[in-house]
Amino acid sequence: MGGLGKTTLATKVFNDRFVVYHFRVRAWATVSQTYIKRDFLTQILTSIGVQKDLEETSDSQLRGKLHKQLTGKRYLIVIDDIWSIKAWDDLKLFFPNENTGSRILLTSRLNKVALHAKPHGFVHSLPYLTKDESWELLKEKVFHGDKCPEWLIKPGMQIAEKCQGLPLSVVVMAGVLAKETMSKYLWQKIARGAGSYIVSDQKGCMETLSLSYDHLPHHLRECFLYIGGFPEDFVINIKKLIILWVAEGFIEEVTNQSMEVTAKAYLLDLIDRNLVCNRLLTEEI
Repeated sequence: MGGLGKTTLATKVFNDRFVVYHFRVRAWATVSQTYIKRDFLTQILTSIGVQKDLEETSDSQLRGKLHKQLTGKRYLIVIDDIWSIKAWDDLKLFFPNENTGSRILLTSRLNKVALHAKPHGFVHSLPYLTKDESWELLKEKVFHGDKCPEWLIKPGMQIAEKCQGLPLSVVVMAGVLAKETMSKYLWQKIARGAGSYIVSDQKGCMETLSLSYDHLPHHLRECFLYIGGFPEDFVINIKKLIILWVAEGFIEEVTNQSMEVTAKAYLLDLIDRNLVCNRLLTEEI
């Protein structure tokens, strides 16, 4: 199931200070449903700081570079969103197994993939959130630690409950609420309609995103839809995206402000609404 927080949990592990200290090399790659070995290799190499001349390097040379970087070192590799057993059987061959205490962490929506990777290994299946956990997450994302007004608690709890324990739905709904006027009427209206948008399956996730899209200002809609034209899990360079938005004519002119600055403000707004993910606080999304 998508949206349960697998990638979020893996990110916390990856960036934990004890993990950073323990592993000499850490790398991250996203695989998704359609994977290309070359893309996987370049993701891993880029993640560990090897970026020079990768485009001109053959696949076998990329594999050699990766092997050289990992040999004799304790490494942690995160392979995020892997969908097939065949993908794992192909990709695992890239990593040296020298009993150095290295680890490979997989996230997958399919339990059979995890069990195949290591039949007697540890598989952590993320549970759905409880009603209380959903409400706490919604409050945190909307109010950022500030107290929720008394008159918003009841409709807020109703909205959280109708998210069916799915963190993605809670976060996206919070993105809608945080950007709207703190109106009891609006929250009650969303609470009444939320159940028709949110169900605990992939179609329901899309309906939740549709609700969030309906609340987008018109100047952000074209920008958001443009991002949807990129492949799943594609890493987008922020500077390049801003240039593309400006070239497409999506950015409104603002007095005494460059269009690039305005475009970045648009992007930050989409991030605040939890519709776009800023990847590891880099210049990529």
